[in-house]
Amino acid sequence: MSQRNSGSANSVKISDIQRYLQNPEAHMKEIRRTSMYLTNKHGVLRDAIRMIKSLPTLKYGLSWSIPDGEDISEHEEVVNKLLDDINVIDVVRDGLLEVAELGTVVMCLRSNKYVQFLELDDLKIDKQRNGKWVVEFDLKTLDEIRDLKDRVIKINSLPDEVSLAKYTRYKKSNSEELRYVEIKNCEIVNLDAKRNTPYGLPFHLGAWLPILQKEIIDQVERSVSDRLVKQILILSAGHMDKEGTKPVPKELIDYYFKEVDSLIKQKDGENYGQGGTDSSGTGVIAFPNMFELDALEVDTTFFTKDLYDKIEDDIYANLGISKALGFGEGGNYSSATVNSEKLFSVVFSLVGQFETAINEFLKGMFKNTDITCKVKFDKSTVMDKQAEIDSRYELYLQTSWITPWMEAVMDAPIADIIEMRQREINMKLDEIFFPAQNAHTTSGDKAGRPTKKDNEIDNDNTAGSRNSGGNNNPSPSD
Repeated sequence: MSQRNSGSANSVKISDIQRYLQNPEAHMKEIRRTSMYLTNKHGVLRDAIRMIKSLPTLKYGLSWSIPDGEDISEHEEVVNKLLDDINVIDVVRDGLLEVAELGTVVMCLRSNKYVQFLELDDLKIDKQRNGKWVVEFDLKTLDEIRDLKDRVIKINSLPDEVSLAKYTRYKKSNSEELRYVEIKNCEIVNLDAKRNTPYGLPFHLGAWLPILQKEIIDQVERSVSDRLVKQILILSAGHMDKEGTKPVPKELIDYYFKEVDSLIKQKDGENYGQGGTDSSGTGVIAFPNMFELDALEVDTTFFTKDLYDKIEDDIYANLGISKALGFGEGGNYSSATVNSEKLFSVVFSLVGQFETAINEFLKGMFKNTDITCKVKFDKSTVMDKQAEIDSRYELYLQTSWITPWMEAVMDAPIADIIEMRQREINMKLDEIFFPAQNAHTTSGDKAGRPTKKDNEIDNDNTAGSRNSGGNNNPSPSD
């Protein structure tokens, strides 16, 4: 993200959030900048979007539709090369992180080699063509880069449609028609966006108000702590006579006040101004009996534990994540399971959008042909990996379809598994590696499957069954 995006918000007020929530569409830039600020500042928000990024396994397969008789292997090689070149899994994970934080991500396929995420503040997205949003780059945003060399570097990092020549032509004409440059091969993924707007909202937007309320309480706590550390002393002056008729002169009060002040500054200098010197001790000053020096009592019981718990609950409730799922405390296994399934549905809806965007990129590779290819991501997470393995093993037992089971166990595409197995065979690894000796693999002093001699018989029953052909008889169940 650009520096102007990440550094523009250095403080957020509750009144600001309330204003944004009243009309989010009119404050999209402010919402994105606020989201970046709060995400970087509060670990609970950062952990929430990290969870969204890391939860899905993102295993995928390809679904083809080709004319009869046409060889698929060549096309499959081209598609796999594209998915490898763009690092499709990393693209989706990075996209999940960004869309959760900013609400919107614009993906641009560059030269069929990599996917670039465009900066939202540089774009204008306000019209559709054939049901798809048209993405345009705003050349005026380049004016913010004063240094010519930096401006050229910025232009070179943008899609090919944006060039220095187009920027120069726009600056000379100052025409609104030349200000915006359409960028092709762009796909938009958003979270909680209305159908008539391309921009979505950050995942943790609902938790901002309780987060700021907790921040206010933390500020009060720090103020109280500061008052405890820097103790406030009260110098009281009485009367010079027992009858209380002669007040202490102002000159005498000023004198002792300066003495106390000088002593305190001296102690502070010893404690904080000598490079960490340990100067514990007590300063001594003598007062006449008409003076008293007392410490101001500070009330440290402003907030009860119930208030802290309520705000904490409000944060997680507005995040939509249970404490048990967030950091392992609170709730129980059943509630955490239900909550995780709810979160998974949100994550997989986003994965589905990225799936659609990547399929649009693939569609462009087979334009003007009868061939279609679609990528399909598994709807599984790292938390239910064992359940996935078990279900696919059951599928293998019922149908002998081994590919899904092997991919789940090995966590790799079947093509890679076949290649590894073929390499093992070619290297004759079975002659180098074999099962360790144990009761199941040992016969005499040789490793491997136990063997029997032709005339070796386990017991009388075995001998009888062999001689009478009992092994050829049908089993009772038959």
